[in-house]
Amino acid sequence: MSYDANNAYPAGPGATGPGAMGPGAGGFGGQPRGAASPEDLSLPLYGASFGQAVKRFFKKYTHFSGRASRSEFWWMALFAFLVQLIPMKGVSI
Repeated sequence: MSYDANNAYPAGPGATGPGAMGPGAGGFGGQPRGAASPEDLSLPLYGASFGQAVKRFFKKYTHFSGRASRSEFWWMALFAFLVQLIPMKGVSI
């Protein structure tokens, strides 16, 4: 399974979408660069699955530079919430 996030946002003349460039296009004028594979930790992984996001978090949690994609952030937020439920379940018994 391969996923190229750089192709997820079209750019160039006639393109539509968030990475589109042309007259009147807002934003910074460029398409976001994403990791071509989950093993590339230097760029955010757009469209990351739950497992990929959690793995990438534990590989990078001590590096305080760079960015995470929106999917990586929210999958990790869900993981942290689920981990917090375990002690709560033990207290309620």
